[in-house]
Amino acid sequence: MAHSAMGRLLSGQRTLDSLRQSVSSLTQTRAMGTTSKVLPFKPTQVEELNQALHRFREELFIPFSLPGPQRKTMFKQSNAQRLLDEPITVDISENEQYTLKPLNKGEMPKRKDAVKVLDLMERNNTWENLFPFTVGLETANRNFKPEQWERIIAALGKNDKLHLAISCARYAKRTGLRLNNMDVVRRLFFEIHRTAQMADFEDKTTTNALSLAHQAVNLMEQNPEHAVKDASRDPKRQPFVIGTLLELAASRALLELNTVQGTEQVLMYARRLLACWPLGKFKFDPEHQDPQSMDTRLMEEVIVWNGLNMAIKVPGVAPAKDVYAQVKQRKQDIEGLIKKRLGSLSREEAEKKSLPGYRQAVVFFKDSLPKPEAGKAETPKAEASEP
Repeated sequence: MAHSAMGRLLSGQRTLDSLRQSVSSLTQTRAMGTTSKVLPFKPTQVEELNQALHRFREELFIPFSLPGPQRKTMFKQSNAQRLLDEPITVDISENEQYTLKPLNKGEMPKRKDAVKVLDLMERNNTWENLFPFTVGLETANRNFKPEQWERIIAALGKNDKLHLAISCARYAKRTGLRLNNMDVVRRLFFEIHRTAQMADFEDKTTTNALSLAHQAVNLMEQNPEHAVKDASRDPKRQPFVIGTLLELAASRALLELNTVQGTEQVLMYARRLLACWPLGKFKFDPEHQDPQSMDTRLMEEVIVWNGLNMAIKVPGVAPAKDVYAQVKQRKQDIEGLIKKRLGSLSREEAEKKSLPGYRQAVVFFKDSLPKPEAGKAETPKAEASEP
């Protein structure tokens, strides 16, 4: 009995010593690199959002940025009372300290809570904390899934803040936004296209959009975080990516009155688009006629069509007869495909679902829409008039 009691006493002492050693190790090493992981949040005008961000930072981001032994100390229930009775404060940056506290994994913020934060950002158009929030989520292994990044990019596009998506992609290892997912990249380039189209391809907006497209492509080409081994599944090789570059470059060339440099860039992208055409798989598939699948195809096809359409208008393209003839033919081919999709989609259902590809197609092909049923609106609300 005495030996048993002594064993428990020594075991308790070893646990306490281990805790002290962990704390000593933490306090001797200032932040252990957390200054690069735990970023501060800027105060917003939305108190509910401020509180949610504070909770994530205090209960998830900072704990998961600490060295393993110290993090385990907070999760170990036998240490809970000790941490409450004798608070331990550690440096997490040169100007910030953090008090270790008992933590319960079951009570920590979850992915669904992160989505609620995203709801608040979107509802209030408050995106200044998107970057530090995604960095924290990645550190805590709660990163957004591709479909959530699609939603974020769509919201950023509508509010002229696509540069924030590029910033997140530039630091993909820290934020989790990787441009190796076809759906994410499709949404990004669709929003880049839509930004310019909504401004009727005005000079400054188009220049900015082309800059964003170039930055995205450069990241996919140079940053290993965005690499894709299978060339057929590589987003940067897809016609909708090259088509966006062609569309914006052709628009710039027309605005600049056909400068030599602008024409050369248009011809370069036109040749690339023609070369990667098979990857687009531009055909009408009877087995995939559900509204969502059709709309996904329209998101790509409208961009490609308008890129070809604008390229033909650049005076310096016509003399390159081999390119010009192919561009005209491909434009006709994809135009017929878009019109066929518009004729197959239910206008009522497409409008009800607010399908983005459909709405863009309406901008350019409103005259090709099937006649509405009696009592229905003649033309769905388009996002902007045709340029």
